[in-house]
Amino acid sequence: SCQDPRWPALAAGRAEASPESGFMKIVYRLAVPAWLLGCAVAQNGAIDLLVGETLFAGGTRLSASWLQERAEVDQPEAGDLERRDMLVMGVMHSLRRGTDATLLLPFVRVQGAATDGMTTLVGDDIEVGDLSLTLRQRVHHQTWQRGAWATSLLGGLQLPTGNDDAREDGVLMPPGLQAGSGSVDPHFAVASTLEFDRLRFDGSAFWSLPGEGSQNYQQGDLVSVALTAGYRVLMNQYPGPTLSLKTGLRWRSQDRATLDGAVVEESGGEILSLQLIASYHPAPQWDMVATLELPLTEDLHNPRIETDYRLLVGVGWRF
Repeated sequence: SCQDPRWPALAAGRAEASPESGFMKIVYRLAVPAWLLGCAVAQNGAIDLLVGETLFAGGTRLSASWLQERAEVDQPEAGDLERRDMLVMGVMHSLRRGTDATLLLPFVRVQGAATDGMTTLVGDDIEVGDLSLTLRQRVHHQTWQRGAWATSLLGGLQLPTGNDDAREDGVLMPPGLQAGSGSVDPHFAVASTLEFDRLRFDGSAFWSLPGEGSQNYQQGDLVSVALTAGYRVLMNQYPGPTLSLKTGLRWRSQDRATLDGAVVEESGGEILSLQLIASYHPAPQWDMVATLELPLTEDLHNPRIETDYRLLVGVGWRF
């Protein structure tokens, strides 16, 4: 799921009417950096994979991608939210030349702990997350000797298939520690790839428009723009292996979230990150990719958050 940091200000107020009041205040703070740790993960994962496959010609591609995201949180009562791990299984199928569909199903694990001085609540479950369906239509394709240029439009939905009612010791976990969002979230993107011999340039722009989900919470709209440049350091004649190294920038911006229709002030913000990417094709039917994202600048509405990194490792098999 993808949830914005909302709890330090608003959840504390809601919890005071509950018998778990003090505990709920602390537990909800576990979700503070969640928009950085999983925001539109299925969709962002889809874009990460699909941008790399813009020239996909036909057939079917199975993929498995492991994502890990970490952020430090300055919350003396709760400590740090350690990390979010996610295994995303994908199926990409060509409907016709230039048109394909991708299904992504994440398995989510969030690790974090909170304490009120006497009792500790640990979030460390593995559950199925929200299913994502993305359709892609290639709108431009041009080839020349030792080069190509292709552009595609993408659109889809993230569906509320994940559990959004997880509890620990009878206490409802906050959205940031739930595997499911409880909302239907449309997403749209444009992706383009340009190749000149050993050089490759990729660009993508992604929009997510979340709906209202569980606990009357609605995350803010998300925009993500990425530009990368790469060089094929190893290039052999077909079907020989190839290895490419890329670097680039990703800018992500998210609006403030709402809770029961009220704006959550300590939520959303902007991040500019450096991307380091290695992609390897040992054979035509196999591809592997590793992406490390490191923050360069942050302008977050919650000053207690500091992003560490985002790591993606994936493998695909075509037939």
